[in-house]
Amino acid sequence: MNRDSNKALDGTGMTSSRVREKMVEMLEKEGVRNTEVLDAMGKVPRHIFVDSAISHRSYENIPLPIGWQQTISQPLTVARITEIVLDAMVTLKARRHRILEVGGGCGYQASVLSGLFNEVYAVERINSLYTRAVANINKLGQKNIHLAHKDGFEGWEEKAPFDAIIVSAATSSVPKNLLKQLAPNACLVVPIGDGVRQKLTLVLANNGKVSTKNFDEVVFVPMLEGLKNVSAND
Repeated sequence: MNRDSNKALDGTGMTSSRVREKMVEMLEKEGVRNTEVLDAMGKVPRHIFVDSAISHRSYENIPLPIGWQQTISQPLTVARITEIVLDAMVTLKARRHRILEVGGGCGYQASVLSGLFNEVYAVERINSLYTRAVANINKLGQKNIHLAHKDGFEGWEEKAPFDAIIVSAATSSVPKNLLKQLAPNACLVVPIGDGVRQKLTLVLANNGKVSTKNFDEVVFVPMLEGLKNVSAND
C-alpha cells in the first residue's frame, strides 16, 4: 500500500519509509482494521520523535524513552487508541472538529491525529517535553496542532468543547474536569487502573448520558497534577 510521506524527513536503513511500512503491516496483523488509522500511522515518521541514538528502533512495537521518566507509546497502543476514538465517533455520529490529548509527550500521538481531525490540541505538564513537542511538530509543518504547557487535570477549558479527548497517562478514575470539556456527543479514552497495569476505558457522552466500555490492557505512566519545570539537562 503506497502512502504519502514527507520526503525531507524520510530516514534511511532502520528509519526508512519501507521499515515504517512494515510497522503498518504489523499493526494490521495485530488486528487494527481502520484504514484511516493505518494510513495516519504510515505517514508519520516516528523516528524524529526519539533521540537519534535509539532511532533505529523507532518502528519496533515497543515504547521508547523520551526523557524525564516518560516514554513514547508503542505503535500498536497509539493505533488502538486512535481506532477506538474513530469507531466511537461513528457510533455517536459525532464530528471530527476538535480533539484534545492530555499528556502530549513528544508530540507523536498528536501528529498521528493531525490528519484525522480539523484541529488537534495537546497539553503537556513537563516544560522540556512540551518544548520538544513544539520542535517536532514544527519540523513536520502540521499547522492544525496546538500545544500548551498545562496541567492535564485542568484540560484546556478555553478551547473546549472537544469532540474527543485522549488521556495518555494512567488515572484511577475519569478526571471530572475533562468530562466537563466534552461536547454533547463526544468520547474520551483513558487508561484506568493502578501504577502497574490499566484498562483502556472508553467514555461515551451521548446527549447527557454517560456510559463506559473497557478495552485493551495497557501500561502507562501515572497522570500527575501540577506543572513540572526542568532543564534540558535534568
